[in-house]
Amino acid sequence: MFGDLKTTPLPVTHGASLAGYAELARSVGLDANVMLRSAGLNRHVLNDPEASVGLEAACKLLEASAEACGVEDFGLRLAALRDLSNLGPIGLVAREATTAMQALDTVCRYLCLISASLMVRIEHQNDLVAIRAYVLLPPSTRRKQAMELTVGMLYRIEVASLVRTVI
Repeated sequence: MFGDLKTTPLPVTHGASLAGYAELARSVGLDANVMLRSAGLNRHVLNDPEASVGLEAACKLLEASAEACGVEDFGLRLAALRDLSNLGPIGLVAREATTAMQALDTVCRYLCLISASLMVRIEHQNDLVAIRAYVLLPPSTRRKQAMELTVGMLYRIEVASLVRTVI
């Protein structure tokens, strides 16, 4: 479906994908610097939204953090700290959308600019809308927290857009 991930370069995301990590780690009793080092990441990725971050290392960080603090919904908690501003220019464009569906469509269409390994599709069928999120990684990579972070962020975008269009 997505090619041979064994022979393609490992997917990369940006430091923006870890926005709020240090605060969340601290709130659950983790040392963010220790967790970053154990995942092979440098602290600067938390301060530079444009920094390249190996997606496999980011997944390792999220999974190890969830295990270390015993918080199964770590990715969802990280998503709860996010808003459209974490998406940079994509968030600005989405914020100007006139409907919630337009905002979500904008984010889904351009999310690949933040991480080429994230694919989100919106499917319409009658009166239902399905949002399918894919994280393109080797099958052996644990990704539960990354998926929950992605889905949680999409949910927050949609709720924020709905509230804005109703008001």
